[in-house]
Amino acid sequence: MHRFAGFALVLGVVLGVSCSRTSTLQRPEAVLSAYVDAIAEGDYRRAHTLLSAETRAAVTIETFTEHLGRDAGLTRLRVRALHRPPTAIGPDGALSLEGESVDMVLEAGGFRIVGNPADSFDQTTPRGAIRAFGFALAERRAEWLLGLAPPEARRLLDEATVRAALTEDNEVAYVELADAVTSSGETPIELHGSHASIRIGVRRVLRLIRYEGLWYVDGID
Repeated sequence: MHRFAGFALVLGVVLGVSCSRTSTLQRPEAVLSAYVDAIAEGDYRRAHTLLSAETRAAVTIETFTEHLGRDAGLTRLRVRALHRPPTAIGPDGALSLEGESVDMVLEAGGFRIVGNPADSFDQTTPRGAIRAFGFALAERRAEWLLGLAPPEARRLLDEATVRAALTEDNEVAYVELADAVTSSGETPIELHGSHASIRIGVRRVLRLIRYEGLWYVDGID
């Protein structure tokens, strides 16, 4: 009898922990926290499982690992930015953090992250491409900006041309543009099929286009 009671107690603890973990990962903020912790610990496979099925289809574990290792400094910066309690949780599970938002989708296993917010070079969502564009502008990295241009436009450009544009005399306008893009983390994005747009600053609109599952910067009006 005592042995059975002890077994029942152990079983209750195990089931309790299991249910607690399962129910915890049903909450979008817990999913984001688990994703951030996994990346900080170098457990990229665990982090990859917390992305949405659509994102995982577009970003293999090999690409996921490569991108996060491409610039360790930027990855640490992204992990710190995401390691904050959300200020609001939308009805669809979307998380509002201070200065940016993280989209979620409810799947069979619970909430999962849309896109790869820890990747500074993520182009699987419009939000990721905008964030990448902001980083590229802030760092004045011609190769990053070139990679964000649509394939057709990229054939007409090269790094030297882009680098020359970054060193032109109109410094004030350039800094204003970089600040406006990097400050648009929570600004609503308008989606129209394979096109998207977002207002940056007071008068300008940044346009994006999707090509073969990735988003590119199509122009600024």
